[in-house]
Order: sequence, then structure tokens, then C-alpha cells
Amino acid sequence: MSTAQAATLVAPGRLEVREYPVPEALEPGAVLLRMVASGICGTDKHTFRGETEQYAGTDYARSTPFPIIQGHENVGIVERVGPGGALAWDGRPLQPGDRVVPAPNRACGRCRFCLRRFPYYFCRNLENYGNSLSSRDAPHLFGGWSNQEIDNSGGADFDRWRLGVGYNRTLSPQIDLVARAAYEKLDAGHGFDVDGYSTEVGVRGAANPYFEGYAMAGWEDFEHVDGDFYGKLGAQAKFNQNWGIAGEVKFVSGDQQWFVGPRLTW
Repeated sequence: MSTAQAATLVAPGRLEVREYPVPEALEPGAVLLRMVASGICGTDKHTFRGETEQYAGTDYARSTPFPIIQGHENVGIVERVGPGGALAWDGRPLQPGDRVVPAPNRACGRCRFCLRRFPYYFCRNLENYGNSLSSRDAPHLFGGWSNQEIDNSGGADFDRWRLGVGYNRTLSPQIDLVARAAYEKLDAGHGFDVDGYSTEVGVRGAANPYFEGYAMAGWEDFEHVDGDFYGKLGAQAKFNQNWGIAGEVKFVSGDQQWFVGPRLTW
């Protein structure tokens, strides 16, 4: 079994060079890097001094789980990739020999923010390389101050589709009552997919034949993910009977999601 050396912070102010086994098998989506360079961030300095409480007063408050291998601003060369492969930010499959700058954080891929493709820093279970992952736990090499580093952020791609039905009832010449229900499926890859549903009700109004807007309130729920109420505001400008451009903002869990694109009606 091959080994790697790492500068290990075993306690505030106490660094030791320790040796760790290099994993022979990688989990799906994991990447083994050969380190080229690793920066020293202000966070590393604070942790070294014993200022280890992070995100105090929030749902993410945590203390550093010593021992750790610091270093989250890294450059490395891909040595091996786990089963199923891993993707770069642009969707290109990573290959041995690629030079990479890995993200400093690891999103869980399973919370409602990950499943809805929010930016990774919205993740409810975010971990930080060189900071919140202890080198006591296999596969140990979770920081850049080492010969090797394990990056198992996965690079997963998400597919989402929905199939639904709707009901319209005219309230006045310009206003309709609208109700919708839909089955939804999210596929995060690596065998992880979830089923869910959404229901919503609201009103849609037409200011003129070429412009309409709507306001909706709804509920969505998925397997393994907490359900949420949400609100939507949207509008559509029509170019002709079939084509138009639509915009929508969705308010859910204190966040906003924006959607803009063409719309085809027939």
C-alpha cells in the first residue's frame, strides 16, 4: 500500500508531519489529486491560532474536528477518478493528468437546495476541505497540505423533468383562476434519484392580447427532502399566437429563483 505525507494540525499551534494510506479504491465521483500547490488562507491562520468556531450563531455553527490537514486553496493533477467518472465545471469528464483547481467546499447533493440546483454554498450540509473534515476519518486526505488530496464533490449533473395537468376557470374577460398539479423527478446521477410532486393555485390576468401576468401559491415535496410552500410571480409577452418570452420569480425557503426563456403555446 502506498502512503502520502501531510502537514497535520493535531491541535491549535501544533503541526506534525504524518503519513496516511493512499486509498486503493475510490468511491463513485471521487477524484484523487497529486498536489502541486496549496495556499495559506486567513481561515488557516485563525484555525492554527485556536479560533475554531465557525459560522457562530447560525444553523451551520461548528468547531474544527482535530486533527485536520489544512489547505483549501489548491492546485493539483488528477491521478485517478472513481467509478462513474467526475465532471469539470464545464461538463467535461475529468481524466488522469488534468490540472485542476478544486472547489474548497463539498456539497451533499441531497438537501433541497442541492436538488434544486442552487449554488453549492446554499447546501444545508456543506463541508469544507482543510477545515471541517478530520484526517482521522478515511480516506483521510481532505486537505491540500499533503502529497495527495481526495476531492469527492462528485461533479454531479442533475436532470429534472415534470409532467402535470392544469385547470382554468374564467372569472372575468381578463382574469382566470388557475390550478395545477404535477409529478416531478430529479436525477442526481450515481443511482440517486427522487420522485416528488407540486400543486399550485392562483390567478392569471391579460392586460391585452400580447401581455399577461400571473400570481401563484403552491406546495412541493420530494422523497428525502422537506416539503415547502412557495410563491410565484410571472409574466409573458407574446410575439404571436404561439410564441412568446416568459419570465418568472419563485420565492421558496427565504430564497428567490429566477427563470427567463421562450415559451411555445399550441
